[in-house]
Amino acid sequence: MYNRYIKIVFVLVILVSCGCASTLKGIAGRPSARPAEEETHERVFTDRRLSDDYDGIIILHPQCDFDSLNLPDEELRPYFEGKGCFFTEAFSRDISDALKEYGLFEDVYIEDDIDLVEPGQLILRTSVTNPVIQSVGGGWFSGEEKWRLSFVLDGTITDATTGRLLAKFRYTPVVTLHKGMIKPAISRGGKMLAQAIAGFLRRIY
Repeated sequence: MYNRYIKIVFVLVILVSCGCASTLKGIAGRPSARPAEEETHERVFTDRRLSDDYDGIIILHPQCDFDSLNLPDEELRPYFEGKGCFFTEAFSRDISDALKEYGLFEDVYIEDDIDLVEPGQLILRTSVTNPVIQSVGGGWFSGEEKWRLSFVLDGTITDATTGRLLAKFRYTPVVTLHKGMIKPAISRGGKMLAQAIAGFLRRIY
């Protein structure tokens, strides 16, 4: 009788433990509002500091996919159609300036494509996808028209000679565009992203 009682208690403990584990797993695995593949992240795939092996970096102009972008106002059209990426050249320069400000790398190059590489160089590639522009009310009394731009910026850092992936990142910024002040807002958004990329490189350099 005593042994039977012990067995029953043991089984109950196991069942309760499994139930708790299942509950905790369910809470931890709760999905976020944004799909997991779009979450901001930074990943490193090397145990070595970049400065141990690299003293130069090639920044490629970002690739942009705006084919599916629905523009809610004609004023936005010049910034998102027929010009490739809306901050292509400025963005690459902003990254270069931020890297130089941090004193990272002896040589920093900006290129449209890869032509000639040397040992000790990295390649930074970025791409802009999933852009969405939504109208945002300026408030009942202000009458100001503005839009909210969101997109996904992916980037990779690879060895220029071997192509080995050393690090990657994804940022999901949101930029508010005010009517009549679109270009300054885009410029500020690009600079903030450039600082984020340079900061990531600084931490692993």
